[in-house]
Amino acid sequence: LKTIPIKIKSELQSPKGQLHIFRAILEKKDKELWAEVLREKSAHKELSRAEGFVLVPEEKEQVKAGESLEFLPYSTQRKNLPG
Repeated sequence: LKTIPIKIKSELQSPKGQLHIFRAILEKKDKELWAEVLREKSAHKELSRAEGFVLVPEEKEQVKAGESLEFLPYSTQRKNLPG
């Protein structure tokens, strides 16, 4: 599976010691890809809107807005994705 580098739009909290996965959508801003984590009340809404997953590594407990992370897209068919 191929991930792509992104910047995160808002701060995230994650339990230390485990890989945390968030559903997200992408936005191209100043030639960079930014991910916005979805926080819908309904998992169905998140699934229908999401373009892939933001992966927060095991060693991270807090991710600040603007930090770089990896994104695992559902598909590489989206126009602004590399590759």
